[in-house]
Amino acid sequence: MEPAGPGSDDGRETLGTTRRACDQCRLRKIRCDKRSPCANCRSSKIVCRSTGAGQKPNESRRRVLISDQYERKIDSIEERLSGVEQILRDIRSYMASNSNTVAPSPLPKDTSPSSIPGGPSSTTIDHGEPGPAFEGNSSLTAHSAYASKFLETAVSQSALQMSSPKIEAALSTLKQIVNMQDQQPASRGVTFKHQEPIPRSGLRDLKMPPVQVIVELLRTIKAAPPSVFQSYFPFISAGYFVAKCREVYFAAEDYSDATWIIVNGGLFHIFLDYSYTAKSEETRSEYQSYLQLCQNNMETGLANLNLLMPATEESIEALTLGAVYAIEISKPSFAWTLTSTAAQLCQTLGYHRASSMESDSAEVQDNKLRLFWSVYCLDKGLSLRLGRASTIQDYDISSTPTFSRVDLSELWKSVYTIWIVLSRIQGNIYELLYSPGALRQPEAERTAHARRLASEMQELVMEPFRRLNSDLQNASEIELLYLKSDEVSRLSILTLIYRAIPPVPNSPSTFITDCVVTARAALEAHQQCMITLKESNEGLKCSYMHWSILYAPFIPFIVIFCHILEVSDRADLARLSDFVKSLEPICPLSEAIDKLYRLSNVLFTIAELYVEAKAQNMNAQTPDQQLASMGQEFEGYLAALGLAPGLGTMPPGSAPAAGIGTEGVGAGGYGEGVPGAVFGEGGGLEGQAMGGGGLQLGNWFSGNQYMMGLLEEDLEIFKGI
Repeated sequence: MEPAGPGSDDGRETLGTTRRACDQCRLRKIRCDKRSPCANCRSSKIVCRSTGAGQKPNESRRRVLISDQYERKIDSIEERLSGVEQILRDIRSYMASNSNTVAPSPLPKDTSPSSIPGGPSSTTIDHGEPGPAFEGNSSLTAHSAYASKFLETAVSQSALQMSSPKIEAALSTLKQIVNMQDQQPASRGVTFKHQEPIPRSGLRDLKMPPVQVIVELLRTIKAAPPSVFQSYFPFISAGYFVAKCREVYFAAEDYSDATWIIVNGGLFHIFLDYSYTAKSEETRSEYQSYLQLCQNNMETGLANLNLLMPATEESIEALTLGAVYAIEISKPSFAWTLTSTAAQLCQTLGYHRASSMESDSAEVQDNKLRLFWSVYCLDKGLSLRLGRASTIQDYDISSTPTFSRVDLSELWKSVYTIWIVLSRIQGNIYELLYSPGALRQPEAERTAHARRLASEMQELVMEPFRRLNSDLQNASEIELLYLKSDEVSRLSILTLIYRAIPPVPNSPSTFITDCVVTARAALEAHQQCMITLKESNEGLKCSYMHWSILYAPFIPFIVIFCHILEVSDRADLARLSDFVKSLEPICPLSEAIDKLYRLSNVLFTIAELYVEAKAQNMNAQTPDQQLASMGQEFEGYLAALGLAPGLGTMPPGSAPAAGIGTEGVGAGGYGEGVPGAVFGEGGGLEGQAMGGGGLQLGNWFSGNQYMMGLLEEDLEIFKGI
């Protein structure tokens, strides 16, 4: 049968012709038989048309081509973003290298990233506050305003040109320290020198120590756990750490960033321990290289840590271990950020409440308790170190500070229990003695709190440790060192308590006798530790300095420093000299120790020059006006720093800065610029005690906090004196 043509009765189209569904069927969304007319149109008695209206024209498919184009665009965008990031890092590095100026000069228009000197040597992680980091209850803003006015009008009229180069350098350094108060960066970030860029696939692609080395290390740890599991992070057991290492090195499934931090943080401390105890130089060098790898990974992980972590025990462990590492490298502000987050997660999980653990087994309960109380101790210690209210309040805790873990020795169980008591006292020191609320209370009430805390410190902390020292026949040499070094911290805390007790009327000193005696004992205990450490490895020296001195530095040192300015005690001056000399040989061990040495040396030199100038002027038949002018400068700078809050000399012809009146600088107000008033003629340090009310105490504490804060700043601008 022949196919029908276009005009045939059946209406079929000729073969080879492609007919689309008619317009009516397409609109009604029904199947069309594609005849002309189609069956649907015939039954509906409507005109059947097939014009293709509303139908998209056919286009050749270009899936591969489109994919290539998008990949090229994505690569281009990534390359441009990388360029922008590099430029920002270069600009930040350029500004940092010029931080000794009052304001960084703008970059020339033709400056390119490659032309900026001192390329990016580090990366800054903005985990800090949006403004300058706050440290302690302070009137330093008002003092800074006064200091700025003083520097503009008084320094140029001073006797600097006629003084010795050493005095000129000392005054210049004091001026720079005061100026740093007004030149804080807009945002204080955390700089990690060993941070590396994260590969696209994440942290797990960063280089780790070889697996064969780790396997052998884990066997050693299981057989004889190193001391770090009882001293640095008692909240992690050796068995638990071995399991975490297996998760990373033999990953059957994905693991979290928290696991990564736990493994690298633990390996860092273990290699630090083993690298200095290894007898073979080759082994020691090998461990050092692995130590550097773990340090790079630890800092990279912390720099990219998401603080919105899930509320799990693993997250708290990672944050706490990160805080321990931050203290180890002397970054207490960042340690505070990590510890605060860990404390919030502990509270979210109910670790602070005994009722939340009633149904837990003894092992699970002990794991939660040791983790919570480790966070508690860090929280209270950093609270006092930085002058901020602690995150965990004692009235909200019902958990008991008990430890039943079998892998902890009886010695360390006792030590941890005393440390928890000490941490509670640290929290009370800030809350009842140095917080803004405490400084507003009557002096009698604050003094009563100080005496009670001093009594608790003696009975609940100092005496138990003395009893503990008498039962150490079986303790190892390193355990004895740990307990001796801890004594330095305890004496430092006791010194701070005594500082809040005012002296008797007409006393020549701001500090009561117990305060000065305890500060001297702390410096003496430090000297004994340094003698013990003289033949030890570098790791132990760093550990002692970072935890016993840098974790709560300057309190005994500052007390003796201020006491020297008041009474010119040359024996105390020798104590400061011994402290500075003890730091000099170990400066190369860490950047933090080097900063402490330079700052301590600056203050010792200032004290020495002050005492010498004062003695020379007092012994002269006719007071030297040049020496008096120099003394006024010293006291003006020290008053601006809070280290002599009852004193200072106003620039000639100028009024106090905004917010500064006689009630804002101490009971005696500022001096009137009369030459000779500094060295005993008309008041001076002998005639006006530095401590009287809460304001003077708060200013002194703030000055002390500011000097601590300098340990996190760039001290390269200090001139050698």
